[in-house]
Amino acid sequence: MIDLAHLAVLDGQVGPMPLPAPGQHTAAATPDGTVAVTIDGTGTLRVWRPADLEVASTLDGQLERAKLLAIDPAGRRAAGAAGCAVRLWDLTGARPRTMAEFVADQAVAAIALPGAGGLDLVAGDVGGALHRLRLVGP
Repeated sequence: MIDLAHLAVLDGQVGPMPLPAPGQHTAAATPDGTVAVTIDGTGTLRVWRPADLEVASTLDGQLERAKLLAIDPAGRRAAGAAGCAVRLWDLTGARPRTMAEFVADQAVAAIALPGAGGLDLVAGDVGGALHRLRLVGP
């Protein structure tokens, strides 16, 4: 697994954030609509190809009760969050694989995979801290 370098925590920069309402499924899609990901209440991650409405691949038991999901603009990576835990997946192979994990001090309320600017993951927690993370390692 690759490590995430914690570049910065900007306390109080975004203000306190409420947690999203719990749900059975969370979804995200690339801007062009070519790749979508869902995660259900059991933590099963599914990668979809919306053009044919088929599940391209699955990965079971990843992040139970995940409330947040993001995908990078190219559809190469996805991230999910449940409580304080954030997991980053590589979507480029035949099956998704876990790339990295991060645990925040407080529950994560927002995540994004900007795909530019040298950042691989941005996470905001309920206390208002913004975590900027970059993949490092092999």
